[in-house]
Amino acid sequence: MKRFEKNRKTILFLCYLPMILFIGLLWNAASRQIHSQLFSTLADLARQNRYVVSYSINQKMEELERVAQGLAQREDFPQGVAIDDLATVANVLGFREIGVTGLDGMARMSTDTSYDITGREYFQMSVQGFNWVSKTLCDMRDGKKVNVCSVPVRSDSGAVIGTLLGTIETDEFFASMQVPSFHEQGYAYVVNQDGDVVLTTRSDGVEVTNFCTLLYQNPGNVDQLNQLRDCLAGKTESVNLLVNEDERHYINVSWLGYDDLWLVTGVPEHALDSGIMTQFKVIQVLSVVFAVAGLAGLFFLNLIMDRNDRHLRKLAYVDARTGIHNHFYLRETMGEFTTLGPGKGKRVAVLLFNIQQFKNINNLYGSVAGDQVLKHVAQHLSAVFGEGRTLARDTADSFVVLSPYEDWNQLLEQAETLCADLPLLPFNNNEIGVKLRCGIYRLPDGVQPDEEALFRARMACFEAPRESGVGVYCAQVQQKMERKKEQQNTIRQAIANREFKAWLQPKFCAQTRSLLGAEALARWCRPDGSVLPPGAFIADCEEMGIIGEVDEMVLEDVCRQIRDWREQGIQCPPVSVNLSRVYLSSLDIVDKIDRVLNRYKLERQAIQLEITESALVKDEDGLRDVVERMRSLGFTIVLDDFGKGYSSLSSIHDLRFDIIKIDKSFVDRIGSEQGDQMIRFIIELARALQLELVAEGVEDQSQYEFLRGLGCHAIQGYYFSKPLSCQDFADQYLQ
Repeated sequence: MKRFEKNRKTILFLCYLPMILFIGLLWNAASRQIHSQLFSTLADLARQNRYVVSYSINQKMEELERVAQGLAQREDFPQGVAIDDLATVANVLGFREIGVTGLDGMARMSTDTSYDITGREYFQMSVQGFNWVSKTLCDMRDGKKVNVCSVPVRSDSGAVIGTLLGTIETDEFFASMQVPSFHEQGYAYVVNQDGDVVLTTRSDGVEVTNFCTLLYQNPGNVDQLNQLRDCLAGKTESVNLLVNEDERHYINVSWLGYDDLWLVTGVPEHALDSGIMTQFKVIQVLSVVFAVAGLAGLFFLNLIMDRNDRHLRKLAYVDARTGIHNHFYLRETMGEFTTLGPGKGKRVAVLLFNIQQFKNINNLYGSVAGDQVLKHVAQHLSAVFGEGRTLARDTADSFVVLSPYEDWNQLLEQAETLCADLPLLPFNNNEIGVKLRCGIYRLPDGVQPDEEALFRARMACFEAPRESGVGVYCAQVQQKMERKKEQQNTIRQAIANREFKAWLQPKFCAQTRSLLGAEALARWCRPDGSVLPPGAFIADCEEMGIIGEVDEMVLEDVCRQIRDWREQGIQCPPVSVNLSRVYLSSLDIVDKIDRVLNRYKLERQAIQLEITESALVKDEDGLRDVVERMRSLGFTIVLDDFGKGYSSLSSIHDLRFDIIKIDKSFVDRIGSEQGDQMIRFIIELARALQLELVAEGVEDQSQYEFLRGLGCHAIQGYYFSKPLSCQDFADQYLQ
C-alpha cells in the first residue's frame, strides 16, 4: 500500500497517458482540418482577387497602348506632343498625370513638368519593350503615394522610340484589391519577384516595403521564407504559409498572371477568434469529456468540422453591407443550376437588377444613405425571390438572381413589379426614390449559368425599355450592344484625338438685326471629313460619364478661337457655352472654367455660361452656390430651354439669371392662340424681372415679326443662320 501511495502519481500518469495521447491526436487532426479548410477558402479568395487585380492592371495597360499607338504615328514624337493633349488623355483615362519620353529618359508630363527618369526601373523595362507597373513611389509634387504604369511607344517597324507613362494614386488600386471577407480584416499585397511590395491594402499600421524582409524579421519564419522564395522564383505557382508576426497570419501567395507580379492574400488569426477559435476550444473540451467513447468523439468532431466549414463559408461568401450572398458565392454555386429540357422540369433564368443613378445618390446623400439603399433593395429582392433561388450582390450597384421557373409570365411580372413599385426609402427627414432596371437571360436547355450568362443579362439590363424597366436578352440586344460598344470606343478615341469642335450659331438683335453674339454647339468632326450633330454622340457620352470632357473641349475650342481672332485684329461678340448637368456637378467647375480663360488671356465677359432648366429642376440647391460663385467672378449666366423643365418663378428670381432663352417648343407654337398668349406671358415676365430674353429656334419670318413686335431682345435660329464652323462664322459675320 505504501508502495502504491509512493508511485500513485506515476500510475495515474500512466493511466491518463492513453487519454492524453488520444486527445492530442484528436486536437492535431482538428487543427489540420481547420487549417486545410481555411487555406482552401483563402485560395478561392486569392483566385477571385487575382482576376480582379490583373483585369484592372491589364485595362490600364490596354488604354495606354491604344494612346501609344496614336502617338507613334506623329513624326515629331515626343517633342511635338502637346501638354494640353496629354492633360486631356489623363482626364479621359483616369490617370493622375500622363507623360511621354524619348529614349533619353526625359519625361514631359501633362502637369507641364519634366523629369529625368533614366534611373527608374519602369522606364528601363519599357525601353526594352515591356509593359511595366512600378512599385509604390512618392510623388515629388505633393508626396502622395503613386504607382506608374509604363508602355513602350513603337514605330511602324516595331522599334521602341520612347515610352508613355501614367501615374495613378495607390489608393485607386485599393478598390480593386479589397478582400471583402473575414469581417473585412483580410488584406492583400502585390509583390514582384524580389518580394518588393508594389501595392497593398493593409490598414493595420504595419508598413511593409518588402514581404521577404517582413518574414525574415521573425526567426520562426525560416521554412516559410524558403517556400516563399521558391514560389517567387517560379518553382511553384502558389503556396500557403502560416506566418508569425505579432500574431499568426494565414497567407496565400500566387502568381498574378502578369509579368513577375505575385498576389499575397492574408488574414490575421484574431479575425477568426469570434468563430473558429471558439469552436476550437469546444473541440478540446469535448475531446476530454468523450475520450473514453472514441467513436462518439469522432462523430461529434465531424459535426464540429461541418460547423466550421459553414462559418468559413459565411465569412467568405456573405456581403457585409447587405447580409446577402456576395459575388464569390454566386460564382461558386452557379454550377448547381441547370435548365432541363421541355417537360423534364423547371427552367432557369439569370436576372440582373441595377440601381439607377446609384452614384448620384451617394454623391447627393452620402455613403451612409448609399448603404441604406443597398439594404433596402436587398430586402425587397429577398422577399420576392426566396427559397429555391440564389440572390447575391454582384457589383457596387447590381444584384443577381438565379431563378428556376415554370411560369415565365409570372417571373416576368415579378421583375416588372419590382422595377415599377419599389417603395420610397425614408432617410434623415427625406424620402429617397430608388428605381431598378432589370435584364433577364433565359438559359437554353441543359446549360449551366456562367460568366457569359451574367454578361448577357447585363446587356439586357442596359437595353431595358424605360416603360417597364425590364429587358429580355435576344439576338438583337447582342447586336445593338456590340454596335454601342464600338461607337463608345470610337468616341473615346475621338476625345483623345480632340475631334469635338465648337460650331457657332449667331444671335441677332430683334430690332436692328445686328450681331449680338453666338452660341457654341458641339460637333464631332471625324477624320473622314463628316460632321456629326450632338444627337449622334451626346447620349453615349452621358452614359459613359465623359460628357464633362466634351464640355471642356468645346469651351477650350471657343476660347482658343477668340484669342486667335483677337491676334488677327478681329473682335468677336460674347459666345455662350452650354454646361451639362454632369459638368455642373463637378466641385471645382468654376475654377476649371477660370483656368481655361486665364490660359488664353480672356476676360470673363468674353463668354456666357448656359445652364439648362432641367439641371435647375433636378438640383436647385446644388446649383445655387455654383451660380453665385460664377456671378461673383463676373460671368453672365443664361437659363437655357426656359419653360421646358417646369422650374418655379421663385427659383429663377432667387438664382439671379441675366438672360433667359425661350425654348424652341414655345416658338413652334406661335400662330396658335394658346402659343401666342404663352409667348406674351414669358416676355412680360422677363420684362418684370429685368431679364434679357433670347428666342431660340426661330425658323420663319412670321415668328420673327411676332417676337420683334412684342419686344423680344434677341433672335437665334435658322431664319437668320444655321450653326457654322468657326471659319465660316468669321467669314460671314466678323470681317
